[in-house]
Amino acid sequence: MRRVKLVFIVFILVCSNIFAQQAESRFRVIIDTDCAPDDLRAICLIFASNDFDVIAISTSDGLLSPEQGYKKIKAMLKHFGHQEIPVAYGKKLNKYNKFCNKLCLSVNWGDEQGIEIPEKPSAVELITKEIHNQKADIYLICFGPLTNISEVLKNENTHSNIKQILWYQGSPNTGYNVNSDLEAAKFVTECKTVDKVFFTTPSTKQNLFTTKFLNKISKIKNPYSDFIFVSHQNLGVQEKIKAKFYKFWDDLLPIYLLNPELFDTTKENNIIYASPKNKNFKNAYLQILNSKP
Repeated sequence: MRRVKLVFIVFILVCSNIFAQQAESRFRVIIDTDCAPDDLRAICLIFASNDFDVIAISTSDGLLSPEQGYKKIKAMLKHFGHQEIPVAYGKKLNKYNKFCNKLCLSVNWGDEQGIEIPEKPSAVELITKEIHNQKADIYLICFGPLTNISEVLKNENTHSNIKQILWYQGSPNTGYNVNSDLEAAKFVTECKTVDKVFFTTPSTKQNLFTTKFLNKISKIKNPYSDFIFVSHQNLGVQEKIKAKFYKFWDDLLPIYLLNPELFDTTKENNIIYASPKNKNFKNAYLQILNSKP
């Protein structure tokens, strides 16, 4: 009898801790991604923090096709035990993207064996449904082209429940995410009824994603830091790091939500333009990864 009571008490404490963590989530987010390596890092940052509650994930047509991205996300969620998070893929843009597609496809997001792709794209339907189902404001965090998000915004009934859209824009004129779907980028930019934060990364040494920083991540030793480190041992990724190609891109978005003071910002109408202002954001990056026991 005593043992039963002890087990019951432990069970209550564990449940209380889980509910407390959920109650503490400041940001209820829907993630839209084209599953590049920096997207992987950004999603790991989000999962590593109790401040985020991931409502759904959708994939867009960018560095990977929506279907390829769907399998990557499902594999990651299975790896972390987050299979309850709904996933959907968006429409193709009738383009063939040679840029980095082969490399991004080779990056390991987990075991993709047995993952079946649904017959039809349903990203817009999923995002719209989850926006309507949530009582709290939703943050849309976009790591790729704005194809899915622009279609969601065409339904004006979704606007009032969207707290903010965060998107890595890059250069306004030559950024990859912009040029992948110019029409969608224009539509979202011109939408006056939803607040937005668009990000860029200045071309300075402090903004390079380096081997030295990756090694710092490896020393944290938790599932999220390990996932980043192991995935980035991919030979193609290693070559890009050594060539000083990779910068902090999409991984800036969750850092901004938690530490906006680390960014230079300017505001035009309902859009905040943000970029990291000093190297302190790297410490914040490591702290977020290390925030869960």
